[in-house]
Amino acid sequence: MQYHEQELNQSDDMRNKEKKLSTKVQSYFRMFVRKKKYKIIRNASIYIQKVARGYLARMLMKRNCDERYNYRNFRYFSNQAITIQRYFRGYHYRKYYIDFSVRKQFLIFLKDKNETFQKELKKIEQQEYEQKKVVEEQMARTEFEKLASNLHHLSSTKLQPGVYNKPYGNKDIVFDMDVESHLKGVFHNIDVTIQIIEFCYKIKTNKMIIFLISVVYAVQLGKQNVELAIDCGGAEAFYSNTGFQYKEDQYFYGNSRSVDYTYNEALDNGVIHTMNPKVYFTERHGEAFGYKIPLQPGQYTLILQFVELYFSGDNERQFDVYIGQLRVEQDFSIVLGTAKGAANDLYIRVEIKNNKVYFNELECTNGYVNGKLDLRFERGSADLPKIDGIIVVKGYEADDNERKNMIDNWEEIMKQQRKAQLEEKIHVDGDQLQQIEYEDENQQEINVFGFLFTPIGITITLLSIIFIFVVNMVDKGKKEVEVDTYEADQDEKEKLKEQKREQKNLNEKEKQVQQQQKQQNKDKKKDKKKQ
Repeated sequence: MQYHEQELNQSDDMRNKEKKLSTKVQSYFRMFVRKKKYKIIRNASIYIQKVARGYLARMLMKRNCDERYNYRNFRYFSNQAITIQRYFRGYHYRKYYIDFSVRKQFLIFLKDKNETFQKELKKIEQQEYEQKKVVEEQMARTEFEKLASNLHHLSSTKLQPGVYNKPYGNKDIVFDMDVESHLKGVFHNIDVTIQIIEFCYKIKTNKMIIFLISVVYAVQLGKQNVELAIDCGGAEAFYSNTGFQYKEDQYFYGNSRSVDYTYNEALDNGVIHTMNPKVYFTERHGEAFGYKIPLQPGQYTLILQFVELYFSGDNERQFDVYIGQLRVEQDFSIVLGTAKGAANDLYIRVEIKNNKVYFNELECTNGYVNGKLDLRFERGSADLPKIDGIIVVKGYEADDNERKNMIDNWEEIMKQQRKAQLEEKIHVDGDQLQQIEYEDENQQEINVFGFLFTPIGITITLLSIIFIFVVNMVDKGKKEVEVDTYEADQDEKEKLKEQKREQKNLNEKEKQVQQQQKQQNKDKKKDKKKQ
């Protein structure tokens, strides 16, 4: 019995375990089935949501696009409608309320009148400033030259340096030049005149005497008219044979270099067709370069000096000359019309006014900036541009007639010079040469003073005196012209005052006319409303 009871108990325990295990298996299976069904339902709902949300988003996007398109069309057509309304209202207002054409003409008249008046005021102010500056500078120069003419004993000699020729420290500068040079310049014209008289006495030809007298005249007047002279490529200043000073090379810019041909084989035969060959011994050349020359407003003649030392053909060196952005000379050839080794000068006349520069009444863009004239050289059809010297002459009086006369008579000049040199050439040695040179110097002094009492010497002396007298008369005339211009300026000021008064009266009359027009327009409106 006990055995059966134990087996029954064991079977009950086994049954209970089997029941628990079967229940657990059923729960896992049911859980698997439920999860699978849940996943199917969940994926289906997610897909439905995705499709629904996509549809809703597309519909929302379409609605927004439609709204934006409608808003844009609304803004566009509203703007067009406003523009049409504005033009129509303006037309209607101008046609029925105001006379627009009369008002426009009145405003244009006021604008032109104001611009003209401002230009006249600026012109008068500039003229007064320039005249005042010129008068002050001329008075200062005249006073200084008078003072320098009485200080010749202070200038340097060959044996003793002068007071103003300091061996150390900076030299005293007056009018852009040291005092020593001023003292030498006062008596430079006298030395040149004596040299010309000696040369006339040697050649003894009336034709050359007349020509050299014209040179003396150029010495007396040319020095006053020359504003600036530059020895392009030169390192030292020097006085020309016609009385003015060449300054060392300055104011240049660009890609260029200076060359000195003083001891070069190219100058073995010298430079012809010029009385100042020294300026042609140096040059400045380059691919593209220029000079910015400081000048005051006025009329000037630019004399550009050239000589060709290498080429002999017209088309072997050709370059362009510019003032600012305006080309004033195209494919300029130095040899054209002359020859190799012959000086050739180019004359360019310009006018500076209202902070602008004009060539043949054409404005040279960027040609005058900050008080400086821009003169530029650029490569043309062949080889590099070059220049030997620049002379700036005040006014338009300078021309090349004297150069043409000199070129025409050049062979005769050289012939007479060679003849005079052959007559004076003596071949001696040692002490005899020194003795003869000493005797020649004494004899030359005697010949010069003796020549003054010959008919030719008296004629030249009288003509020189006449030229000096004419120069003084010209100076007096300039002063009288300055006085006349001052009086004329005063008269112009009074005329301008009268014009201002008349203009005020005209303005008052115009205001009255406008008021009358306004009143008439108001009356017309009232009549229209009544109708």
